[in-house]
Amino acid sequence: MLPGKKIDATFILQAFRRRVWLITIPPVLALFAALVYSSTQSDIYLAEMLIAIDPQRVPDAFVRSTVTLGAEQRLEALKVQVLSRTALEQMIQEFDLYPEERASMLLEDVVAKLRKNVTSPKGTTERALAVLMQPEAWPALMSKAIAAATDRSRELGG
Repeated sequence: MLPGKKIDATFILQAFRRRVWLITIPPVLALFAALVYSSTQSDIYLAEMLIAIDPQRVPDAFVRSTVTLGAEQRLEALKVQVLSRTALEQMIQEFDLYPEERASMLLEDVVAKLRKNVTSPKGTTERALAVLMQPEAWPALMSKAIAAATDRSRELGG
């Protein structure tokens, strides 16, 4: 500070104008360096999902429950619906999945490949599908499939 000089808005504005390059260039260079660095890094994607199923909290005296299955059985029933041939065929066609395989294979084989790719080996879904693919009638298999998946889930859970 110079003796006899007062600091006011015009003095600060003039100082800013004289040194504008010292104020703007470092952040611009830092931004450019960050962009260059981030463009050299590989893309990593991770998706996780957690579904919480809360039991009914209203007393049965007020509202009668319409749900007859437990949470595990309902989840397994949903898995069976999602992994049905109709749902998988619709997904394959809607999202244009496996274009090379669809050109050279039967749609049934492409559906089986998708089902194999989305189910975990030796898991609950694979156990339920093994039961469902037997040559028995569908209604009788639904309860057996849910029971098999529930048993496997308990085995995996300890």
